[in-house]
Amino acid sequence: MLDAVDRPGTILDVGCANGHLMECLHAWAAEDGVELEPWGVEISSELAELARQRLPHWRDRITVGNALNWWPPTPFTYVRTGLDYVPAARRRDLVQHLLDVVVARDGRLIIGVFNEERVGVIEESVSSWGFEVAGRAERAHPDTSRLVRRAFWIDAEQ
Repeated sequence: MLDAVDRPGTILDVGCANGHLMECLHAWAAEDGVELEPWGVEISSELAELARQRLPHWRDRITVGNALNWWPPTPFTYVRTGLDYVPAARRRDLVQHLLDVVVARDGRLIIGVFNEERVGVIEESVSSWGFEVAGRAERAHPDTSRLVRRAFWIDAEQ
């Protein structure tokens, strides 16, 4: 996912669960000399509280909300989401809402796809909705060669 990060900024993890990815993105970016300020939004109050307990220094950055209609305190440089856990009929709505409200004007929406067998299925769907994919990255799955982990991103309109 960090292939999409081209400068320091804020990063929102949509569906942050226990905050593990927030923590990893911050550390991985730091290894590359990039300062990312991680934030999280989680629909489950129990998982959000777990993230706050795990990451007390970021407690005030972890919010409970449904990303389909959540309004952030400020737009983010980067917003990371997946579409796997969103009902198929609402996926386009989520992408549009994130780009309209959550991603900063010069920001980037990063869509992660894990364990996908067919090449670009989710990316093809997003493109078919009229969104222009600005870039993509792919990594082999650590356990099986038939699966890949990929991310692609959409730049917000400036």
